[in-house]
Amino acid sequence: KATATLTDKLIAQWRAMGDEGILRDASDAALRSYVDRQTAGTFKAPQFCDNYTTIKLIESLKQWQKRVSKSAANK
Repeated sequence: KATATLTDKLIAQWRAMGDEGILRDASDAALRSYVDRQTAGTFKAPQFCDNYTTIKLIESLKQWQKRVSKSAANK
């Protein structure tokens, strides 16, 4: 059984948020745009990010997911 890489985890988090309806566009192109924006153009796709950046992106998505879930619960 192969161990998931950080990039795999980032992609999985993105897709999970897409499945939950949090994202307007859960495509790979949208993920690349998100990575580009969040890294101020330093990285153009998740596959090119260093570990530190990938972890920051994963945590950022988790916080976003948490905010949306908390907001939905309060409605």
